[in-house]
Amino acid sequence: TAPAAVFAAAAATRHDPDTCSRHRHRLRWRNPPLNQSVTAPLLPLQAAALVSSATTSNVSLEDLAATIESVRTDWGVNGLAAAIVKDGQVVFSRGFGAKYNVSANATAAEAADAAVTNRTLFQIGSLTKAFTSFLVGLAVQDGLVKWKDRLADVWPDLKLPDPEAVDRATFLDALSHRTGLPRHDLLIGIYNDSQSFVTKLGDVTQSLEFREGFQYTNLLYAIIGDILPALSNSSMSRLLRDRIFTPLGMSDSLFPLSASAGNRNAARGFAFNGNELLGDTNFAIDTTAAAGSIVSSASDMGRWLSLILAQGVLPNGTSLISSDLFQTLVAPRVVASASADSQLPTYALGWFVDQYRGLNRVRHDGGSPGFTSQIVVFPQHGLAVVVLANRGVTYAPFILANTLADAFLFPQAPVDWNGLVRNLKQQQDAANQDLVQQLLNLRDPSKPTTLASPSDYAGSFSHPTYGTLEIAPAPSLNASESTSMELTATLAFSSRVGGAQTFRLSHWYNDTFGLFFTEILNELLPDGIGSAVAPRFFASFAVGRTEGGGRSGRVSSVSVPFEPTTDAIVFRRV
Repeated sequence: TAPAAVFAAAAATRHDPDTCSRHRHRLRWRNPPLNQSVTAPLLPLQAAALVSSATTSNVSLEDLAATIESVRTDWGVNGLAAAIVKDGQVVFSRGFGAKYNVSANATAAEAADAAVTNRTLFQIGSLTKAFTSFLVGLAVQDGLVKWKDRLADVWPDLKLPDPEAVDRATFLDALSHRTGLPRHDLLIGIYNDSQSFVTKLGDVTQSLEFREGFQYTNLLYAIIGDILPALSNSSMSRLLRDRIFTPLGMSDSLFPLSASAGNRNAARGFAFNGNELLGDTNFAIDTTAAAGSIVSSASDMGRWLSLILAQGVLPNGTSLISSDLFQTLVAPRVVASASADSQLPTYALGWFVDQYRGLNRVRHDGGSPGFTSQIVVFPQHGLAVVVLANRGVTYAPFILANTLADAFLFPQAPVDWNGLVRNLKQQQDAANQDLVQQLLNLRDPSKPTTLASPSDYAGSFSHPTYGTLEIAPAPSLNASESTSMELTATLAFSSRVGGAQTFRLSHWYNDTFGLFFTEILNELLPDGIGSAVAPRFFASFAVGRTEGGGRSGRVSSVSVPFEPTTDAIVFRRV
């Protein structure tokens, strides 16, 4: 079967009345890579007519290597690896830069040891989701479950904020992000494992109604990662090894992230600000492992891409998964959010399915603390590209995936993705600075707090899922004498992010305080602004006045929009 047949369903955007719905946009402070619809007109919609599908012999691999190295250094990426698969063959697989910081006085042997190769291990982030959905497909093939089985039937502990979602959500709903549950990314840092929060999701806020539209979340993939081992009497690490890694010869790949601890071949992660992430911080997202905790190499990912292009058929002709089940994995289920390089964006099961310059494409990006990755697959042209980088929130993989694809698909009309993205980032940075100024302009000391002293706002405030928020006067203040309204808010986090985190709360207006993230949380959960002068969120105190008037009363709750797409999380006094 020709690879193009794999995506016949995707190209037709197969709609099922109870599965596909329209995405409703909501403002987020985070800046996912180029998720700005304003850039879409920059792509020539008629570009499909220009496609020539160059063969490997037409493309200078050394020129591609030079381009990769230029983009890597231009964007300050420490280390990077890339692989290209064309017509069933891995035609390019190389490493660039360094796995970790190397001293200027390093010996030649030390520098060589630090160099990235195509066997260097990188965290692949959300590229893991396609592996998880593939395992669900194998469970369907084994007769252990059906795509439309209700999650609650196989996982009775399931709790979601929408009772309809609990009652009706299937594997298809969870894998295509259409339950209405948003990210709630802070929970990944608060809990050590998914079993700890799976029974508590009924108390979080929800951004969309069930099947109303696309709402990306890692949490339900984490739950799928608990369900699969229970169905198979195994573990996620063994399932990945036995059902995917070993059959494909992916001998470098590991799961979860912590399995790479102490591995000298593993690249270290660097935050968006260039700081190296140390110790367990490298493994912060193992809480939602099935959503993003595979560690792999360019060499191994080339084998994975070959399988995807061959619709699940191994090089020896053996089908790892049936053609029908594979097509289910890549059939669009919901309209997704647009990005700068796509038209007709949809989401399938662990894959985005869209069009790039008029060509059918399957793709996904990945991000974990200190790492960024990108995959693009063009089945009708037998082309797939993967780019892995050990720097968080960098545009380099996005730029390079498209640039490398253009070298094969549009050799006569490539887009200058590096220049285009550089210009877009400048616009984005300017917009972020405007936002920072808007937040600063909201500060109004002429609108005093209801209560007179910082100590009046102190106390323990609890949320069933987010835990207990401890409010106290800032340590530098004499709470009984100071009139300066500076507080701290301490929230328990897992040991992987250093344990409890203490946020600074600074009075902004009335009973609203600006909440500033700690340095480590800004590195692990960057918002695209990275400003130390503007608050990450605003905490609002609900104050009930006591009889007699004056500036006396009692705080009953504190509300913080830790999930920006929904109503604020309300912590109530204990």
